[in-house]
Amino acid sequence: MNDRERRNFFGFGIGPALRMSVFVASIGPLLFGLQTVAAEEILDQENTPYWDGGATNILTSNEVAQSFRPDVTNLSRIDVDLLYQGGIGDVTAKLLRNGSPIPGAQARLQIVRSGWTRFNLDSPTAVTPGETLVLRLESDTYPLPLWKYSGDTYPYGTRLFAGRVLDGDFLFRTYSAASLQGKLESPAAGSNQSGLGVISGWVCDADLIELVIDDRPPKIAAYGTARNDTANVCGDINNGFGLLWNYALFGQGEHRIKAYADGVIFANRTFTVGTVGGATFLKGASGTYSLEGFPDPSAQVGIEWNESAQNFTITGAESIGDLKPLDGRYELYRVSLQLSDNTIIDTTMPNFSATGYMVIDGSNITQNITITYNKQTESFIASGRIYDNGYYVTISDPSGASNAILVDRGQRLITSLQVPTLGNEIDYWARTSSQVSSSQSPPDRQSTYPIETSLGGVSAEAFSLFR
Repeated sequence: MNDRERRNFFGFGIGPALRMSVFVASIGPLLFGLQTVAAEEILDQENTPYWDGGATNILTSNEVAQSFRPDVTNLSRIDVDLLYQGGIGDVTAKLLRNGSPIPGAQARLQIVRSGWTRFNLDSPTAVTPGETLVLRLESDTYPLPLWKYSGDTYPYGTRLFAGRVLDGDFLFRTYSAASLQGKLESPAAGSNQSGLGVISGWVCDADLIELVIDDRPPKIAAYGTARNDTANVCGDINNGFGLLWNYALFGQGEHRIKAYADGVIFANRTFTVGTVGGATFLKGASGTYSLEGFPDPSAQVGIEWNESAQNFTITGAESIGDLKPLDGRYELYRVSLQLSDNTIIDTTMPNFSATGYMVIDGSNITQNITITYNKQTESFIASGRIYDNGYYVTISDPSGASNAILVDRGQRLITSLQVPTLGNEIDYWARTSSQVSSSQSPPDRQSTYPIETSLGGVSAEAFSLFR
């Protein structure tokens, strides 16, 4: 058959402004809680780039294969990315050493779909780190399944077809059965990391824990802190390890971490680092913000930039019952208007200004706005109902309802007006008083007020309190 192709240490890296000489890795139940822990299966080799459409048919006589070099001492599982074409039959995965199948290092299963397919070897197979092995697939399925490949993306092996070396590399992953009890807990696989953090986990019995990131020189983690949640697995509790590190030193983007206990790998995964403008240690920045609707829709959490941690820290949390009331008088300080021809004007621009006030009294809301554009002045009033949802409000009148953003609860908010045939108006309000006098209170009804305006040369007959 022809090759068928388809193109479809205690050393700490925490930045120049912060140095530490002592680290106590007290990261046990306080951080992770009492839990049942177990050793993890270890990713060894992988070639998982973006698939660019290449695929080779799998037939026993084709000897479709990929050479690779393991880093571990045993292999127990192989994943391959297949393209299924609807056939009925099995695919067999085999490991070869020096051209001959390794006894027990094979797995056979029926393929029923495209995508990553897991082959658990009949038995864990002892291998030598750095030796060259071959992963070969065979099949009696028809129509033939195909093995996906991309460009030359795996540097430690080649794509093979009937004994010939071809361009590109097949998509595959190999795994090792853990030969020791341990787990890297942070960073989690595929997680996002930033600022200063602790690379941490546990191992039952070791003298030395080393962490290798992106094939850089290993970092030695502090080891032996109390982890009560490992007692059932390890028979004791002094199994925690940790290394304080500034993630920004790795640089923006994806990175790979490998964890070793006395030279034996027990974790291999990727994580992604985010930075602020690429800075390794951001200085002089400050900011306090609210995470509205977290950890549930009825709450909000305050966060503040912490330079020493190079991250945001929680300053407090409150429920809706603790939130400041919205009642009061608000002054208009900015207006943005999108005209019907999609032109956007703003009061920060020349020839456009606006004044006005808004009164919120319980569930009633009234707005009184005067707009001047190109020396033409128009005033209008609108009123309706307001419903407090904690981190946003819903405003309604006879035309419908919309949500308004609470920028700074009890102090600032943003509302929207829809002026038919004219466009969308966004109004920015700042509270000037928490008191509502009887003369300020809106009428106890929902209504819109007809207006005539010629702003931008377009006439509008009415507006409502929402988009």
